[in-house]
Amino acid sequence: MTRLFFNGVTVGRDLFTDLVYADDTAFFVDSPTSATTCLSSFADTASVLGLQISWPKTKTQNLGSGLQPDTIFVNGNRVDPVSDFTYLGSSQSFDDQCRPDIRRLYRARFRSNVFPGQHLEG
Repeated sequence: MTRLFFNGVTVGRDLFTDLVYADDTAFFVDSPTSATTCLSSFADTASVLGLQISWPKTKTQNLGSGLQPDTIFVNGNRVDPVSDFTYLGSSQSFDDQCRPDIRRLYRARFRSNVFPGQHLEG
């Protein structure tokens, strides 16, 4: 099997090309062409293991640099772009802002005792 490497994101000295949690996966690629190649390879590998990609749930997003990507097609499946989505309970926005999460946590403070004794500014 050919192993493909993509640019990824560097944090300190560590390079991350993807995030995987249970049945959620996020890939870090630098172009729509790389996204198509990466998703196609992922789908091929998954099928060898008897798994299938849920193409209606699969989306692309540009995080913090440039315009939103166009719709791409992977193995004949349409993959639409989104401007924001929730990944593992955290709001991801194309403009790289975390304000929605801050507001959500602020509102949660008043609905529960999540941060007892703490004062949060909104």
